[in-house]
Amino acid sequence: MVWDDQKTEEYPYQTDFSYKANHIPREKWFLYNGIGGAILGLIMALIVFLPPVIIKEPYLTDLTRCLLAGVIGAWPLKVMETRSERTLQVAKLSMAIVFTIGIVAFAIYLKVSGA
Repeated sequence: MVWDDQKTEEYPYQTDFSYKANHIPREKWFLYNGIGGAILGLIMALIVFLPPVIIKEPYLTDLTRCLLAGVIGAWPLKVMETRSERTLQVAKLSMAIVFTIGIVAFAIYLKVSGA
């Protein structure tokens, strides 16, 4: 894989999608990465922490929810990175930050509620 800054006009893009993705300006690409990563982080946090709060009956175990959140966090980013032939470091960072905020928020909820 060639880094984004090292690609020249002669770089042979694999697909039309990767060609279009590589011609998005760097600032917009980082913005899209941040928004997408934040959405994925929020979805991961909701999968891990919302079912025990809303539904008192544990229909999914903690391990199952964590594995599902991990797959949702890793798989779309890897597929998008491969197809776009561009790095998604900002998306990974924003996803981790939002997921961490979700963990802290849930810990505060548990502390306040006395669970």
